[in-house]
Amino acid sequence: MRVKKLNYYPLLLAMLLFLILLNEACNNKRQVPKPISLQPVRSLSDSLNDSTFIRDVGSIAFADNKLYLADNRPQVIELGPHLNLLGHIYRYGKGPGEFTGIMALCFVNDSLFVYDRNQAKLLVYDNKNHLVREVELPKSTASDMAIDDHGHIFLSTGYSKHPITEFSAHGQKVRAFGINMTSKDNKHFRRTDRILIIHHNKLIAIAKSEPLIKIYNLEGKLIDETKIAPPAMHNLIIRVKKENRNPNFRGLSLLFYAASIWKNNIYLLEAKHTPIGRKTYVKKFTYLFKYRLDSNGHVTLENTFKLFHSDHSKLLYGFSMAAIGNHKIIVYDLMEKKLLVFKNKDL
Repeated sequence: MRVKKLNYYPLLLAMLLFLILLNEACNNKRQVPKPISLQPVRSLSDSLNDSTFIRDVGSIAFADNKLYLADNRPQVIELGPHLNLLGHIYRYGKGPGEFTGIMALCFVNDSLFVYDRNQAKLLVYDNKNHLVREVELPKSTASDMAIDDHGHIFLSTGYSKHPITEFSAHGQKVRAFGINMTSKDNKHFRRTDRILIIHHNKLIAIAKSEPLIKIYNLEGKLIDETKIAPPAMHNLIIRVKKENRNPNFRGLSLLFYAASIWKNNIYLLEAKHTPIGRKTYVKKFTYLFKYRLDSNGHVTLENTFKLFHSDHSKLLYGFSMAAIGNHKIIVYDLMEKKLLVFKNKDL
């Protein structure tokens, strides 16, 4: 009687494939970056001089070695490379060149763009802070904006059918695009709010309350979509998702307050939260996440940072930020009304 030989090759191949996948999973687990603790190398106190006072900085723009701060006074504060005061724009009112609130600002092609949501208009100043023109926009509740090299205006319009709306340099609507997640009748319609950044002819749209980054071309076509879920935010992502889907929850839970880009590095500033069931903040630091943007529009996590005060016992409430050079960022601390400069080779 002939004994049939067993073929072990399929079994060996399956075992080899399993070992490869196991090794890959272990490598991915090992590659998760551990948080890097940083403290500021410099801080700027609330009073710049006798005539300028920082109240709450909601937006920061950096260009040509200058910083522009959108303050709640409302005013725009212009700082030099050493955080020295260069000037400020304080024109409260409803006339030409005046504003009653600043929702967002950016600096493009030697022009400063200031978005006054209250009056639904965009004010454009030259690099000497002289008014160049005003652009009337449709009444909206846009939360952020970005401007391309042709002066086209991209607004984050979470209240509408599409989360992003593009206007011409003169304020005419060009197109609206993106998928909205809620209706304007839903009290959590701002879940579709985006932080908008234009970089190398791509529009980067970062969800404020969803772990998601979408990359579009400037014609509104989706290039790439990436789920972003830093391990340090795992529990917060679960909490925010649960709260925002609860019809009885008042307000809106956010994941990110601000974002900035330098070269191909995207920096995300985590939103501050009180512990569940408590009314005070206890965490003494703010998380900052550094993502790398590749040429295809895909992003990958590179580093996680814990930003502290020089005195680690103080609460740091990072609210707005900007990347201001290689390995250097500036963060506005809402609690102490200070600008904090962080510098590190891993930034």
